[in-house]
Amino acid sequence: MKRLRVRATRGLALAAALTLVGGLSGCSSSSISLIAPATATPKVTPTPESTPVPRILATGYDHFAGNCPDAANESIALISYAQSQNYNFDMQLEIAPTGGCGSELKTGAYHTFVTQVGQATLNMNALDTQWVYGYAPTREAFIDSVFAKLQVQYPSLSKVQVNVLYGGQIRATLTYTGHGQPVYQSLS
Repeated sequence: MKRLRVRATRGLALAAALTLVGGLSGCSSSSISLIAPATATPKVTPTPESTPVPRILATGYDHFAGNCPDAANESIALISYAQSQNYNFDMQLEIAPTGGCGSELKTGAYHTFVTQVGQATLNMNALDTQWVYGYAPTREAFIDSVFAKLQVQYPSLSKVQVNVLYGGQIRATLTYTGHGQPVYQSLS
């Protein structure tokens, strides 16, 4: 009796499925599909997020190299000089005052600007160990020559601070207060 109930239950389930598909009359079992065909759905393509373009001010100079166009240019010139001496530095020069800094070269306004600059702070970040493990007198002579190049560019400097950094730590300083010789101090 249990076998009859199981067979009857299976038969009823199959009959119910066939009637849902379209009925039994005039249909053959080979043309009946219980699985609906897949419909093509458009694939959603994610929109790539745009990468923000770095902002460049209208002045068009490297703001990380200096606080005005002339300071940035001098910083870049000092980087080239350091490379000619087999040192690799990234530099940032801040000068004061900066009035007239954007003046055209070889004009009276530019000459007035460079002669009025009285303060300079130069941060020199050593990019490798060439300077750090170099011969101490050679390092000091190099920093003195960098100071001399700053004085040529800005002849009225009365307060100068040059910091040499490596690994985020100050390794040497050169300080000039407008009187006498600059003071070099090695901290490494």
